[in-house]
Amino acid sequence: MRLKLDENLPAEAADDLRDHGHDVDTVVQEGLAGRSDKVVLGAARRERRTLITLDKGVRGSLAAHASTDLPPIIVLRLHASGTKAVREASIRAVTELSSGPSFVTAVVTDSAIRVRRSST
Repeated sequence: MRLKLDENLPAEAADDLRDHGHDVDTVVQEGLAGRSDKVVLGAARRERRTLITLDKGVRGSLAAHASTDLPPIIVLRLHASGTKAVREASIRAVTELSSGPSFVTAVVTDSAIRVRRSST
């Protein structure tokens, strides 16, 4: 799976996902840290990458820019905010989602992954 990690994820998560065979880049490595959701989403879309973020507000950006030409997004909504929890949730989400049908958004909690699939 081609992934872009938002600036709010630990750098170790990128290494973990690469170790699991995924093509990963990060917002920080690309010099996009601090840029708007619109810019980050645009970069992910152009590169055909799924964005992984802890930013719950990114879904609002999606609604505001109501476009079907946005990248898939995985939002981590965890009770534990530590590096270990984020790393484990990232691996769990990508492992499950990479083997299933395409999706628009996925919200990952401590106990479940809720997926919204494309209507097309």
